[in-house]
Amino acid sequence: MIGFIILILFMGIVGVLGVVGYNYIKKTMQTDDEKEDFIPTTQDNLPIDWVRKGIVKMKNGTYAIVIHLPSINIDLMEANEREVVFSQYRSILTAIDFPFQFLQQSRVVDIDEYMKKLDKIQKGTENEFVRLQLEHYKRYMNGLVNSRAILTRKFYLIIPFDELQEKKSKANQSGSIFDLSFKKKQKEAEKTERETVIEEEKKFEVAYKHLTGRADIVMRSFTRFDIKPTLLNDEKLTELFYTSYNKNKSVYQPLRANELKDREYYNLYVKRGDTNEV
Repeated sequence: MIGFIILILFMGIVGVLGVVGYNYIKKTMQTDDEKEDFIPTTQDNLPIDWVRKGIVKMKNGTYAIVIHLPSINIDLMEANEREVVFSQYRSILTAIDFPFQFLQQSRVVDIDEYMKKLDKIQKGTENEFVRLQLEHYKRYMNGLVNSRAILTRKFYLIIPFDELQEKKSKANQSGSIFDLSFKKKQKEAEKTERETVIEEEKKFEVAYKHLTGRADIVMRSFTRFDIKPTLLNDEKLTELFYTSYNKNKSVYQPLRANELKDREYYNLYVKRGDTNEV
């Protein structure tokens, strides 16, 4: 009798261990299948969500607008002229009362159009000596570009906008203390999908109004000193991001304007299976 009870207990323990082992193996196989289904892309690591109407939406919920500032060769200026330029920049930057940051980007000079002109001249000349000299010159120029000996610097002023941070700042100034982030999370949990879309559109309109207004202030300030900045549109922003995240590839495979024509910028993600990622 005792042996029979021990046998039953032993079989029960074996059965429990079998069930636990089966569930563990099944869960492991499901996890492996999920890993195989998920194919990460470069965009998963980018902080950018989308670009629209010259505004960049970041994944953390903030927005930004980018202004290109023309470069000034101060090395060719006299000491007093350089001091005037520095003074102008100081007066502009100290007058800005909202957050901003500078971006300096070095790029290899694009000489494709120049090389096409040389090709046209070379084909049109009947002088063999000139043709050979042009061939040597083209090789020399290509060598300079490939060795990155010809670089150009571009300067950008980035203006961010964080609606939640703006509200917190105003609340602190008015002396009103309350947890905005908690209220925001509570409201978002109660929203439907349609309400979320409407709310996102409202946030974008608020950010667009603030950012374009601030960009206009900065641009008018520079224009007073005969410095003409330009606001980056969707195409220029996409080109900037492409160059920033593809420093080597962008040298021999730049992003052309015709490649950006009629393209949707609202979403920077690609679908699995696409071969031409941006």
